[in-house]
Amino acid sequence: MSMVCEGCGDTITAPEPAWYAGTGHSYTVSFLCHTCVSLIPYINRTMTAALQPFDLSFGHLIAPLGSYNRYQCVGSHQDRVVFSTDADTIRKTIPFSDRLLDALFPFYCIQEYLDEIMTEYKAAKHTEPGAWHRLMQDIQKYGIAIADWLHVPHAATIDRIEIEKTGNLSLVTQNKLSAAEMKAVLKALIKKYGI
Repeated sequence: MSMVCEGCGDTITAPEPAWYAGTGHSYTVSFLCHTCVSLIPYINRTMTAALQPFDLSFGHLIAPLGSYNRYQCVGSHQDRVVFSTDADTIRKTIPFSDRLLDALFPFYCIQEYLDEIMTEYKAAKHTEPGAWHRLMQDIQKYGIAIADWLHVPHAATIDRIEIEKTGNLSLVTQNKLSAAEMKAVLKALIKKYGI
């Protein structure tokens, strides 16, 4: 299957390099063409060799070529991270950036996401019986990222060392927080948001 750019929607072809975007907590990566990545101003790029947990990290893809010099998804893997940038820069520079940002949501905007789900919970906690359950599902789904944002220690890992060495985002797993770690995250949320 040919790679399609999450920015412009075009099929990614050689000789231009193929790129990926991801975060240190995201479970997937998005593919981008060189033209879209080149739109990101150098002044907004932070050069790094490691995945950034809450910024969008970009690196080259190593992928086999198919017919018509199209890069193929099957057999591709990520090379080292080259730079990172924030979501606002992506919104301003890459056409149709919503596709890219939707694929990596909420890892690049965890603070805004937490603000939103906590506001929704506060508004619904006395009127909707399932409000607490929905809040717990959201926290469990993104538990590691939330714990890291709140600086709550946890044993759940995403094998960040191996990812940084290889640049392979597929090593990111959806490990869950233990009951005690979840309790610590909830205590931090209660302290921060006063629920």
